[in-house]
Amino acid sequence: MKTRSPKRFIYGIDFGTSNSSVAVWDRQQRALLDHPLLHHQEPTLLYFPHARSFYADAERKYFGQEAIQHYIGDNMDGRLLQAIKTILPDETFKETIINNKPYAIEALVALHLKNLKARADQATGENGRDVIMGRPAIFHEEPGRDRIAESRLRAAAGMAGFENIHFQYEPIAAARTYETTLKTPRTVLVGDFGGGTSDFTIMRLDPAKRALNDRRADVLATGGVPVAGNKLDAEVMWHKLTPLFGRNATYREFAGDKDLRVPTYPHHQICQWDRIPFLNKDVKLIEKLIHFEKRSNCPEGFTRLLSLIRRNLGFSIFQQIEKAKIRLTTENETQLIYPDPTISINETLVYEEFRDMTAEVIISISKALETTLNDARLQASDIDFVFLTGGSSLVRNIRQIFAELFGESRLHTGDTFASVGQGLALSAPLFFN
Repeated sequence: MKTRSPKRFIYGIDFGTSNSSVAVWDRQQRALLDHPLLHHQEPTLLYFPHARSFYADAERKYFGQEAIQHYIGDNMDGRLLQAIKTILPDETFKETIINNKPYAIEALVALHLKNLKARADQATGENGRDVIMGRPAIFHEEPGRDRIAESRLRAAAGMAGFENIHFQYEPIAAARTYETTLKTPRTVLVGDFGGGTSDFTIMRLDPAKRALNDRRADVLATGGVPVAGNKLDAEVMWHKLTPLFGRNATYREFAGDKDLRVPTYPHHQICQWDRIPFLNKDVKLIEKLIHFEKRSNCPEGFTRLLSLIRRNLGFSIFQQIEKAKIRLTTENETQLIYPDPTISINETLVYEEFRDMTAEVIISISKALETTLNDARLQASDIDFVFLTGGSSLVRNIRQIFAELFGESRLHTGDTFASVGQGLALSAPLFFN
């Protein structure tokens, strides 16, 4: 059997919960490929417009910023998919139907990977078949579900056209990127915070070892927890906004009956915007609550909830939540505004309130950090530098965890969004000759 000669380029793909990127390692130059098409990171969004004609446009789809533009331009009439990565450990999710066509989770991920691969192929002029895929330190705390997630991601990479597939922990990849900035050996803790996971790696970095293929002995510990930026947004939705949609309201089936509390199921569902369309089966109950008139103490809340579901406004509301969260990284107070007349949200959100709402998320991240330090058998004082990356690393109370434990002077940041993808490509010599 004839063996094909190796390709010149190796791809590193950071398929993230919120954002994704691709970087390329040049075997000949032994360096990252510098190309404009690779200086780009895009939201991990996939949009299928509603198909008016099955034969004409059932296969139309858009990625990243284009997905947002078309989704809004179509008055949100279609299927927008976000945070697909978080579904990978869920063995009960087999497929979804889009425009009357079934899509397995692997197929949806493969569409994203094909899109990233096509960009890299255009930059390299090759049909790339070698890839290092990033994966979180912990997809899921149950080992079996963690293995399922990696297996699905591997299958998706194969469906996207890759033949030689290796995995690297995302925080280790970020550490490789940070190592390129160092002059002397250092013990570094890397925190990688995305939309779905918070991951940690403690590693001895040494610029003299960059060319070595085997760096396993330098990785002292990895850890993490499957919560991050999206969970923070969900907590704001739950604590701040769901009361505006009828949470904690009461109603009576008949005049003179005892007050009954509205079930919280729909309000838990609207804390994940991509779950909101599944509430369409409940609209008759919500309509009933609206028309109870004097028997309900919050008909306006149920009217908002009905509009949210029927008009599929979840994505645009969560965009405003995220923007408010970002403003609170530097401001102590902001307005959370959604001007649609059928919902009309105008709430003041102060940082102390946000901090209290998200306290449980911060505690879980802190515990995972403590566990990682213990696994490395190190104290906070043994860490020379802390390298924070990922969009959620900018959130004030996440950064405060590290400032309090290590001091501001030891905190460093790089390219918030590109560090992992570049580090994956820099890891190519570990896996390929």
